[in-house]
Amino acid sequence: MNNDFFNQLENNNKKTKYILEKQSKIEKTENTIAVIIKVIAFLSLLIGLIVGIVVGNANGQQFDSLKMLEYWLIFCGCALGCFALAEIIQLLQDIKDRLSYKNDDIKE
Repeated sequence: MNNDFFNQLENNNKKTKYILEKQSKIEKTENTIAVIIKVIAFLSLLIGLIVGIVVGNANGQQFDSLKMLEYWLIFCGCALGCFALAEIIQLLQDIKDRLSYKNDDIKE
């Protein structure tokens, strides 16, 4: 019984090493579209900050913090949506990479 346990443990270690070796060979590619969308989202945050301050000070007499906050929230929501879209695209790219690697592994 003791030998069965050690044999099973050794087989599990071999399987784990094999899986880790296969996963390390998977090339992770950065999706260009996802990177561009992330840059757009970051620029949207910066532009929203500037536009909010300019619109809040548009009166010239009194600073309108509610207008500023409104613009900040709008631009922040748009940027968050862009970040989410970019992350979804990158996750789909990672899935594609793993599936194509598994298909190549099956063909061999």
